Amino acid sequence: MKPFAAEQPGGPLRVMTMSSSAGIMAGDEQRVRVSVGPGAALAVTSQAFEKVHRMVGDGAARRTVVLTVGAGGSLAFVQQPVIPYAGSRFTTETQVELACETAQLAYGEVLCCGRVARGEQFQFERFVNRVDVRVGGMLVYADNTVLEPAKLDCRGLGFFEGYTHLANGVFMGPDYDEEQFVAARAYLAERTEALGIIGGITHLGAGAASGWLVKLLGTRADALQSLLVKLGQR
Repeated sequence: MKPFAAEQPGGPLRVMTMSSSAGIMAGDEQRVRVSVGPGAALAVTSQAFEKVHRMVGDGAARRTVVLTVGAGGSLAFVQQPVIPYAGSRFTTETQVELACETAQLAYGEVLCCGRVARGEQFQFERFVNRVDVRVGGMLVYADNTVLEPAKLDCRGLGFFEGYTHLANGVFMGPDYDEEQFVAARAYLAERTEALGIIGGITHLGAGAASGWLVKLLGTRADALQSLLVKLGQR
């Protein structure tokens, strides 16, 4: 990881995760753990698009991410988009634990259907993405995405529906209140129409541990990621 100075006094410390590898290869197992203490603020990003390379035979790769945020702490965790190459098999599991309702989270991820410019759409063998978010030990959000293009129509209804990129965002904590929800919904309505993106925003949970869930479909990874980053800053 490479640290940067806070953007402004009192702002979050910014950290970039870095790797000397050309991408994720068969047999790779990544383990990422980020812990934010009480009252601390951290923003984490990655250095480049995550390339998941072709895997021969029964080869596969796996990544486990564990994120914890203490009371009054804040974590923005928006990684660069993932590109699963043709013939790849990749499983990623993210576990988020917020100590209580005063802990704050802005989580974003973007999945590409493959190397679109090469005409390599949905030619990966298997992609699994599991995200669990808990507040004070209580599960408030769970998403289990399993894509196997050889077994199901990833382009069809209920999946990508003709689009090439999927974005997921989870925003929890005191800053993401009802007033900000209304503002975020209006912002998304304006920007998604201008960028040719579809999707929406909804409430996540109820009471003190509430938050937002955002799901978007588009054709440009950078546009989707920029929207997630902007939402986390609102």
